[in-house]
Amino acid sequence: MTYKELLTDGIAILTKSDIQSASTNAELLLCHYANLSKIELSFKKNEIINDISIIENYKKGIIERSTNKPLQYIIGQITFYNISLYINENVLIPRPETEELVELVIKNSTALLKTKTPEINIIDLCSGSGCVSLALAKHYEKHKNINIVGIDISKDAVDVALFNKKNLSLKNINYINIDFFDFIKHQQSNTNSTKYDIIVCNPPYISESDYHQLDKELFFEPRIALTDEHNGLTFFQAIADNIDYLLSPKGTIFFECGLYQAEKIKRLFEEKHHSAIIHKDFAGIDRFLQIK
Repeated sequence: MTYKELLTDGIAILTKSDIQSASTNAELLLCHYANLSKIELSFKKNEIINDISIIENYKKGIIERSTNKPLQYIIGQITFYNISLYINENVLIPRPETEELVELVIKNSTALLKTKTPEINIIDLCSGSGCVSLALAKHYEKHKNINIVGIDISKDAVDVALFNKKNLSLKNINYINIDFFDFIKHQQSNTNSTKYDIIVCNPPYISESDYHQLDKELFFEPRIALTDEHNGLTFFQAIADNIDYLLSPKGTIFFECGLYQAEKIKRLFEEKHHSAIIHKDFAGIDRFLQIK
């Protein structure tokens, strides 16, 4: 069997299963299992495949994809903000919008880095795969006074983040397996607890009612990372209610949020007398908030 014949078979199966971008998906899977770039594959299309494991693994991958299992979970790898991350079904698949969240944090933290503060503390709440905090850690790798920590309720997610930390050889970041609300209780009860100069949070913001209307591919992702099982605002409200226990006096919070949530979240913080700025994503959607 040639690479072209194998690819054609894969496209046919994915097309029959109504997988969007069937050709692209089939090609990416073949590149993955054959360890080839797209350009290399284009030159090899008429060559006979001598390694039977490529054929077997590719066919398994195509069958998995035909069930709507996301391509990223099958491949187990994704590029996020110029770093390569391992992911599995214990964590959300990092989205392009979340790369914009990282960029927002970096662009709006320049003044903080110019201060003579001995230590700058950053926390990533609901850190998942670690994509946001790892991207920040990589960007700030040469800033020895920056400490970054990520927390997540899922031990499996923390294990993924720690694997990525090790794989990227980052020393300025750590992860803690703790429930978000237990973390807030800890902050409340410990007067000497760290106040954070930058808080970044991409929490479960899909409401319980909206969760059931999601695209079927999203049901492969961990439910606990998608919905708060309520109105989608639970985590934002908890941070607004406890901001004085979490944020340093001159600190900033950066959020990612869902459709039609930004104005509601803005009001939550303005009611507590904190300034809130809404930022749009590249699609023009109110997607991020900056709280001071």
